[in-house]
Amino acid sequence: MATTYFRGPGKAPASAANVSPSAAEAAAWQLFSAHTADQSALWFDVPSSRLYQRLGAADAASGAKLVDRCGSRVFVAHPTRNRHPFIINDNVTGRPVLCFGAGGAAPNDLNNTFSGVLHDALGDNAAGLFAPDTGWSLAAKVRVPANGATVNGVAFSTNTGGCVLGSMGATTADASSFLEFDQSNGRTRAYNQRSVGTTNQFYGDSTDRRDGLWHDYVITYDDVAGIYRCWTDGALAGTVTGCTTDIPSAAGSDQPMLGATTDTGGYAARFGGFLACLYWLPGPVLNGDDDRATTRALMATR
Repeated sequence: MATTYFRGPGKAPASAANVSPSAAEAAAWQLFSAHTADQSALWFDVPSSRLYQRLGAADAASGAKLVDRCGSRVFVAHPTRNRHPFIINDNVTGRPVLCFGAGGAAPNDLNNTFSGVLHDALGDNAAGLFAPDTGWSLAAKVRVPANGATVNGVAFSTNTGGCVLGSMGATTADASSFLEFDQSNGRTRAYNQRSVGTTNQFYGDSTDRRDGLWHDYVITYDDVAGIYRCWTDGALAGTVTGCTTDIPSAAGSDQPMLGATTDTGGYAARFGGFLACLYWLPGPVLNGDDDRATTRALMATR
């Protein structure tokens, strides 16, 4: 696969010199524009003209960079795993997407051990992405293959799913997973390690999403009301009420990660599947029907 390079400064769509925002981008940008200076939001999508990258399948990990279009954070291949996801043209949407967890070519041969984890190049969360006690919103468009399936010409083994956005905690108890597909049953989850074993303190549903189809997900945590909500393809998939543990409270200053959740001693739930886009916002703003519809309209173009 040919190497591709970013052609602009890695800024937000409203200010990037290399590309004019589409109508869907311009509408969604109203949700993100206030978060550029403090880097408290994430905007990832995969069209190659909008990325600063060396994310071809055969590219060495040392050249891999993915730029957050909102706060201009630079994500790089994590040195412990020394692999990165690569861009592939999806056979359903016809658009470029990130492949984690399988396939690739030397020196970036991805498999279930080396899934292609990316982390913030700063190595920490000094800018406060996971601010405590604010609640949060996440939206992502994800395709999780069935175990053992071949999708987009890439053969996956028996460990698809895993964590799409997580944090690297100082201890295992601090690590968080903001969107995960349980690798034992394919169910959507969001949790921190301090609360995952406690009733009503984390989100989890009962549907196996390892179906090889594209789905868009919106998950919110309302810290004031103590409610997790998850919408899948626009329909409310479930709520969890009576929550008292905000996921970012445990994450604190943790560095964000794409494709895994972990503590400083290792990795957990490394992702195997495809990612078209991912967006993170402070506060439960995507509880609002209009803002959620605006975000879903953007995901539909990815």
